[in-house]
Amino acid sequence: MGAREESPRSGEPYNTAVEGKSIPPAARDELMRALSPDRVLHTPEDLIVFEYDGTIERGQPQVVVFPANAREVAACVRIARRYGLPVVPRGAGT
Repeated sequence: MGAREESPRSGEPYNTAVEGKSIPPAARDELMRALSPDRVLHTPEDLIVFEYDGTIERGQPQVVVFPANAREVAACVRIARRYGLPVVPRGAGT
């Protein structure tokens, strides 16, 4: 999950990607149960289009989810928190 944002202290950008850490299979399985398997992307070929947006920064996510409502968003955030995973919201990719 490779977005850049401003550091609150220095004003310098920092990378939110967690290098070398992969999503635990149990977390991925929980996400698939919370949504449905077709709304949880985790294969490299599915994720490649999500590694960039309207900027030049790149970073491939470990998983991409498509929650359909607020309840599903909350479930995804709870799962991410339980496993210590970062969450990077994305809209239209700009």
